[in-house]
Amino acid sequence: MECLRLRVKDIDFSTNQIVVRAGKGDKDRHTILPEAAKEPLAKHLDLIRTFANHRCGSGRSTIDCHPAARLAISLPF
Repeated sequence: MECLRLRVKDIDFSTNQIVVRAGKGDKDRHTILPEAAKEPLAKHLDLIRTFANHRCGSGRSTIDCHPAARLAISLPF
């Protein structure tokens, strides 16, 4: 279940850490980001970022993007 709640801001590629929020005992904890997962995860995030930029950032979108989604697009990853 913890994996399903991960957010982009919970993954730190520079320190190879993942922040797991509200885990066992409703506590936050840090765990390692496996080296084998870094490249596929980075590629996935780039793909999602490209899609979101196209849908939310173009101004021609047919969908309404939540303000938090627009903010997440503009944040450095």
